[in-house]
Amino acid sequence: MKTTTALSGQTALRTYLFGGLSLYRNEQKHTYSLRINGSRLALVAGIACMACYALVGAAGYLWLRDVRKIDQVGFFDVAFLRVKRIRQEMGAQQFVAMQSAVAAKDYGMAFVAMNSGLYNDPDNVAGRLQAAHYLQSAGATERAVSLLEEGLGRMPDNQNLIEATLGLLTATGRDGQALKLLRGQLASQFPRPNGTLLRTYEVQASLNAEGPAAARRLLDGYPDLKQTNRSLAVVAKVLWAAQDRTGAIEALSTFVKAQPDNFVGYADLAGYQQAAGLVADARQTADLACAHFPKETGARVLRIVMLTPTKPAELARWEQEIVSYVKDFGDKPEAVTMLAEISGRKGWVDLARLLYEGSATRQQDFRLLAMY
Repeated sequence: MKTTTALSGQTALRTYLFGGLSLYRNEQKHTYSLRINGSRLALVAGIACMACYALVGAAGYLWLRDVRKIDQVGFFDVAFLRVKRIRQEMGAQQFVAMQSAVAAKDYGMAFVAMNSGLYNDPDNVAGRLQAAHYLQSAGATERAVSLLEEGLGRMPDNQNLIEATLGLLTATGRDGQALKLLRGQLASQFPRPNGTLLRTYEVQASLNAEGPAAARRLLDGYPDLKQTNRSLAVVAKVLWAAQDRTGAIEALSTFVKAQPDNFVGYADLAGYQQAAGLVADARQTADLACAHFPKETGARVLRIVMLTPTKPAELARWEQEIVSYVKDFGDKPEAVTMLAEISGRKGWVDLARLLYEGSATRQQDFRLLAMY
């Protein structure tokens, strides 16, 4: 912009950057000078930076939305550099991609997506648990354990991680490793809200790794476990192993009443009762299981086992239960195989043979042997 304004013998010829810079000519000396308007130049620079920032933010937002298909991230998340939020959404998307790849049996892609998800959001508990399940199903149990232990290192008070980690360790024979974790990294959590859960796992791991006597001593030092319904199944195992059969049955009976949807509780209780000679009680427990799980093959097989005849008068009821089972589940090969395997273990050789050979039909007469 040209001007004729005169100032102390100088004439302003042009201004640049919206007045931030001005070019002057000294008419007397025939020289030129450039003057800077600091406040105006700062304003112009600020506006320019904001415009560039908005363009970059918009580009990042469009890339996340249209290229990465992450709809949960908003423009202001990008504009205000909410990196944690962005990475959380990227991690969530990658864990979904991992599940899709596993479903499609593309295990290479599943592994890549899993690692990306853990890198972007290592505190995503649900994603970490999914990844551990994937690794375990792929046979990489040690890697799954490491993944879960790493998560506990970041979030030692997370109940889901505690249950998944210690559950996997105790279920796969790594009880010594569980005790090391409990008495080391997780020791500080014992006085906290998850303390009862941790003590329960410690007693369970001690029973498996150190034996009934050590587990019983540990249990006696944790009186809260006997007052906690979810711990009673472990309490019962320890008492049973320590030859306190009455205490074990009482503890497990209370557990079943408090946790009626847990079929394993019914099966263990019926087994304890049968071993203790409480046959009528064992059969009643099996009946309760069938009433609560009417369509479950496991409950029906449990009743067949508990109805094993101890005298001739009981044979008809046992045979009737087998015929009823085959009538209801005979069209399911896995159900027939389950009964056949248990029959083999129980020594019901002819019944097992018929089931394995597929000759057990809905009308089959199962009056084969006097089971007494």
